[in-house]
Amino acid sequence: MSAVAHGQLTPAERERLRGEVMTAAENLDAGQFPQTEVAVAKLKQRIDEVDSYLSRATDAQNREAWKRYINIDPLVQSIDQGASASQLLGEATAVRERLIGTTPGLELTAIAGLRDSLDELISSLPFSDNDQSMTLVKGQLDSLAEMLLKADDTPAPDQFHAISSRVDFLHSSRQAPELLQSLRSTFGEPNLAIMIGSTLVQQAIDRPVLRDRPVNDCILGTRLIGTALLQGQVQARLLPSSDSARIELALSGSVSSDNTGFNGPVRLKTRGTGNVFVSRVLTIDESGFQLSEPLSDADLQTTITSIQHNLAIVRKIARKQAAKKKPAADRIARAKLRTQVQSQFESESSSLVPNSSGAILDRAQPMLRRLSLDRPTQNWSSTGQAISLESVFRRGGQLSSVVRRPEVPAPFALATQIHESAVENAMSVVLAGRTLNKQRLNELLEEAGREQPEDPSQDSESFEISFSRSRPVIFEARDGSLRIGLRGTKFAQGDRTPLSKAMEITAIYEPAVAENGRTVLKRKGEVDVNFPRERLTVREVGLKPIIQREFSKIFPEQILDQPLQIGQDAKIQTLRGREFKPSSVQAADGWLTIAFQ
Repeated sequence: MSAVAHGQLTPAERERLRGEVMTAAENLDAGQFPQTEVAVAKLKQRIDEVDSYLSRATDAQNREAWKRYINIDPLVQSIDQGASASQLLGEATAVRERLIGTTPGLELTAIAGLRDSLDELISSLPFSDNDQSMTLVKGQLDSLAEMLLKADDTPAPDQFHAISSRVDFLHSSRQAPELLQSLRSTFGEPNLAIMIGSTLVQQAIDRPVLRDRPVNDCILGTRLIGTALLQGQVQARLLPSSDSARIELALSGSVSSDNTGFNGPVRLKTRGTGNVFVSRVLTIDESGFQLSEPLSDADLQTTITSIQHNLAIVRKIARKQAAKKKPAADRIARAKLRTQVQSQFESESSSLVPNSSGAILDRAQPMLRRLSLDRPTQNWSSTGQAISLESVFRRGGQLSSVVRRPEVPAPFALATQIHESAVENAMSVVLAGRTLNKQRLNELLEEAGREQPEDPSQDSESFEISFSRSRPVIFEARDGSLRIGLRGTKFAQGDRTPLSKAMEITAIYEPAVAENGRTVLKRKGEVDVNFPRERLTVREVGLKPIIQREFSKIFPEQILDQPLQIGQDAKIQTLRGREFKPSSVQAADGWLTIAFQ
């Protein structure tokens, strides 16, 4: 596969983007810079909306607790007193950080609106002087042009971060919208993907059907009493589709019945055999789940096995009448059979579909809002082998991947793929510049899917770490290994003097087979604590093994050693409690791919 086909940053694209950057630098518009006065007015409006909501929706005690937690009065006082931009930036950032976390309630519309207005204020503060702002933006554009030219075909993590941070700055300045759109298009490949294999779809849906039902019907004046047996199979089949995922749900089977017909004093014994087929298509796209109208077909042959009456003449007349009416009776019986099977299949297949149109992402939406993360896009597709959901996960000033996701080797039941850009986009919003203690850090890791320690009571004392504002989390999937970690500016524990140095705490993981035969990510060596371009004192050197020990618990020796389990409350009964174990792990070109069986 060629580099161009794989979706890399080609020399031609780099040169094109450089030209667009130079054009943008010549067409800056000072009138487009964000205005702090406008941002302040909007902020005060949002504060009033929060006060109104809390007064309306909660009691006095809870309302005061929320106000103490938000603690926005010092920022308002500083605004009213004409404080410096740097002071306002610090206070606004502190309030914003309190409004990002896992605490229930942070997803409320009023709170999210306040958080957004703080973002607008923070974005406006560097642009209070138009002349300085023009110089600043031109400098960032010059730097961006140089970085684009020097970037690798598959940009290295630090290269991507340098480009992305300048694009984010450009977005904040409200300059060069055409350039911003072009960059986001070039760096616009999906950076998250989930695949569901056809075997799992079939295991969830396929099942035998054995349905014995009583017959109590009337056809052309003859009352029929008896039983009917349907034997068949419900099967799922994936249909190729590029703009949605499509699954054909079908029931095919045979029907047999033994009935007694009552028509006046005459009794007729009948036996019927036939076949039924009914299907409908489940379509999944960004708008949710839709089921097509059923298509059905049925054939039925009935045989009168005996006619019962004491008089032979009556039996003879009844036989002639039955033969005369049989074609019409068969048509009616066939239509009734088709209608009944179709109705029952329609009801049963509808129960497989979630009531909520966006159910897959709806459960995650409150947490996304609490963390101030935008809802990912959804692009559904299907082939005969798998359903795919691709997403672009970024905010307005962020970039996504320039490299398309690699193919997932079959077979697999489930597979997930995550690109470095998705992690950077999320963590730059949630963690950049923040200080978290050990408990809050563990809570975030738990929300991300990591299990808590088995015995927290045996854990060591707490600590605090301040994250770097630049690329606070390291996530690098390259050349068959995964490097994860964090960048910090301060570490404090207990009564020890805090260590205020730029630090990188990282661990490298490689795919391996554990003793139980499962595929895992195994840590290569110890957790590394590095202080780039920093010289440590003797006392500070003594803190290094403490940091290493604490983060050896956060970055354990093995990842993926526990199976992925579906909850017991899953809508599809056949999947409840189902466990999936990693069968393949790949790390290449910024993509981590994990397949499960």
